[in-house]
Amino acid sequence: MTKVYAQLFSAAMATLFVSAASSALAQEKPKSAPPAIKRVPPVYRPELVADQVEGWVHLRVSITSEGRVDGAEVISAYPEKVFDKSTLDAVKQWAFEPRRVEGKAVAFPDAELVITFKMEK
Repeated sequence: MTKVYAQLFSAAMATLFVSAASSALAQEKPKSAPPAIKRVPPVYRPELVADQVEGWVHLRVSITSEGRVDGAEVISAYPEKVFDKSTLDAVKQWAFEPRRVEGKAVAFPDAELVITFKMEK
């Protein structure tokens, strides 16, 4: 990262927000992911911070019964294909509280979540 980008990134204090998927982003009511117990933040590329580009990525995540991410795919994003790769790379390293059904940990193959890239004001 160049010195200029590092300064811009630091000055902008870009933040990332994670939320349960909202029904405004999907036709059906989404299946919210269980609470994350390990989060690796996606990279907010310095050139996007410098240009003050904001957006979101709506994901479908497959979570094992142990809470590990087994796979992830982009459902939709804005702007398209701008934040997808960094979001997928990060979320694949996350861990979640295992989903429980009748006290037993079970896989959650179609959990959904939204990662928001937003500049702090």
